[in-house]
Amino acid sequence: MDQITWKDELSVGVEKLDQQHQKIIDVLNQLITLINLEVTDESQYSSPLQMMLVSIREHLHFEEYMLKKFNYPDFQAHAQIHEDLFTKLDHYESRLKNLDLQTITELVGYLKGWWIDHIYQTDMKYKDFFNDQQLS
Repeated sequence: MDQITWKDELSVGVEKLDQQHQKIIDVLNQLITLINLEVTDESQYSSPLQMMLVSIREHLHFEEYMLKKFNYPDFQAHAQIHEDLFTKLDHYESRLKNLDLQTITELVGYLKGWWIDHIYQTDMKYKDFFNDQQLS
């Protein structure tokens, strides 16, 4: 599985949000490295998995706080996309209690695609809005 490379084109123009995006990418890359090295000791995945899940939830809640605080016009649709991910994460978290490698690989692959897609397709929609608010 290829790692994610942070590029300037992924920047949403708000430093705190970009830092959070980068942190999640870094943790996803840690997990991708373990998968690519074919680490079979599932316990080695536990800490980065927990960090990733907590970081994603914290980031999405913070992002929603910012969108709501500045009256982002597409807030409801954006928040619904987050809610859909939370539902999916809940499903995976119940399956991860046993830390099986197949579920870990499936989750990491899913989140890798979702995360990049979300930044490009959804988060970029608020980039100009926050720029107009003079946030950086």
